[in-house]
Amino acid sequence: MNLLHVIPISRGIGKETLTYFTALPVSVGALVSVPLRKSIVPALVVDVEDALSAKTKVRSAGHTMRKVEACIAPSIFTPAFILAARDTADFHAASTGAILSRFTTLSLAKPFIHEMETSTNITQKNTTADVGLLQTERDERFAAYRRMIRESFARNESVFLLVPETGFIEELNVSLGKGVENRIIVLHGGLSTTARVNAWQKAITSEQSLLIIGTVTFLSVPRRDIGTIIVEGERSHAYKENVRPHMDIRIFARLYAKHLGARLVFGGLPLRVETLATIDAGSAYAIGPIHTRVNTKAHVSIISMTRDTKEIRKKRPYEEVLSVELATLLTSTHMGGKHAVVFVARKGFHGVTICNDCGRIVRCPRCDAPLVLHKVTVNDTNTHICHTCGARVPAKDRCGHCNSWKLATIGIGSQYVEEAITHLLPKATVIRLDGDTAKTPAQTAKKIALFEHTPGAILITTGIGLSFVHAPVSLVAVASMDTTLSFPDFRADERAVGTLANLRTLAGNTLLVQTRNPKHAALSFAKSGNLADVYREDIIDRKELGYPPFTVLIRVSIGGTKQTMNTHIAHVQKFFSDWKPYTYAGAGTRANVRRTHILIKVPVVSWPNTNLLKKLRSLPLSFDIDVNPDSVL
Repeated sequence: MNLLHVIPISRGIGKETLTYFTALPVSVGALVSVPLRKSIVPALVVDVEDALSAKTKVRSAGHTMRKVEACIAPSIFTPAFILAARDTADFHAASTGAILSRFTTLSLAKPFIHEMETSTNITQKNTTADVGLLQTERDERFAAYRRMIRESFARNESVFLLVPETGFIEELNVSLGKGVENRIIVLHGGLSTTARVNAWQKAITSEQSLLIIGTVTFLSVPRRDIGTIIVEGERSHAYKENVRPHMDIRIFARLYAKHLGARLVFGGLPLRVETLATIDAGSAYAIGPIHTRVNTKAHVSIISMTRDTKEIRKKRPYEEVLSVELATLLTSTHMGGKHAVVFVARKGFHGVTICNDCGRIVRCPRCDAPLVLHKVTVNDTNTHICHTCGARVPAKDRCGHCNSWKLATIGIGSQYVEEAITHLLPKATVIRLDGDTAKTPAQTAKKIALFEHTPGAILITTGIGLSFVHAPVSLVAVASMDTTLSFPDFRADERAVGTLANLRTLAGNTLLVQTRNPKHAALSFAKSGNLADVYREDIIDRKELGYPPFTVLIRVSIGGTKQTMNTHIAHVQKFFSDWKPYTYAGAGTRANVRRTHILIKVPVVSWPNTNLLKKLRSLPLSFDIDVNPDSVL
């Protein structure tokens, strides 16, 4: 009889390891199934003890020790992958099991367990990270990838090319696959089960070195010959998860490459400020010149939306969303049978509804976040939808606070832009692509195909559609950048510049940006394409204010009633007093719940900090921990 110390591969587990007993012949690195609460979950064996020699531990456990259900596999993770998961868990103040759960592909692995190489050697290697940065135009970047792939194949090494979304895959497959079609494997969630199983089988059994193009989950493919990991589209928000354990996949990729002894390449245009700063810090190097300009052949126009008089607006009811310039260009582009893309920062009709008498914003009755006005197409009525908790509230004609009729809408959403363009061009094919109209990659692909195969079509899209539209488009327009630019967050300018960089690359003839703040620094980039000035200003501001890459931000969030929140806040402030926490309000998530954030700043060279990490991991599961969040709000 043996005692097994295992890491449950599941989220929401407060402990790093749990102990079970078994008579099965199980070794370190094996994957077993264990009872946890009322479920059976997979778990990774990290230590094995003889039960007789450990009988003191059994007696002092304080609870009834449970039995292992079954041995699933000798191993489905490589030692390097497990070490990377442990280090990633430390960085995110999470458990190793929570990290591994993001990559678990048991449904794929089970049929081929006997074909996987097993190993019980989970030991630290003395390796250093080899990190290269590739900030170049797409065609140059892909050419560099092709060279890396050929060099890797010559060394009998495989390459894993990680993509944030499936929209990246088709173009990469076509561009990189010439001459090596039989050595490319594509893995993503959009494939059928049969296709995924077949691709997985080839990935783990092929004796040839391979190019594997895949999304995050499939980074766990157990090949030991991976010599290069490429992270394409490095600045994509998809690499930072918005659910526990809030893992940054770029952190994991860096640690995984380190333990593999592999080269890691971050590619994109532009790269994030934190990533570019690693060159100055000496922890990364540039692969060729770092491009500091995003080129475009399009003519760029910045249109101020504050210049028109009220009299003109009365004659043109959609003036706030369609300037004269944009309306003219949309008409001529459509009549010429060419395509147009109109970018909108957010979905819905209007972002905020406010009372002009009392000044109150219409808020969600469940979580107190501002409600977004949507038009429900089923019965063509207006409804307020909360983008924080999902609550739906019928739109009212009067203010709920002062009973005034003077409710006004602020902000521009994709539905409103769709209505305006349909009013302007009633016979045009107008396609809206956002989180409401396309909830799956297949639905997104269908809308993109309709757009590309319909002459004169107009695509209205939020950020989700930009990675799917690749060919230069005659007219690219921004309905409004003001929502993005006015967002009170230290990453707001970086997000705006990243979006504008995409749009500059996408535009074929004209790029038109509408704004009420034409002198904003990010819009200077839209005109010039100069990334150097943007980076220089941003890095100075971050250093002065103590933001990444100079510090690590740790946001601890807790929700509750007003009374319980006061108790929690007082306790947390005292608990973390050595790190001078800053407390501020956030949006709630359900009825009568208040949400509070506690922000802790730690010098980047001091993280992970052993004492702080121990305290963070001791918090109840009701506390949500996000290290280096995409937004501190």
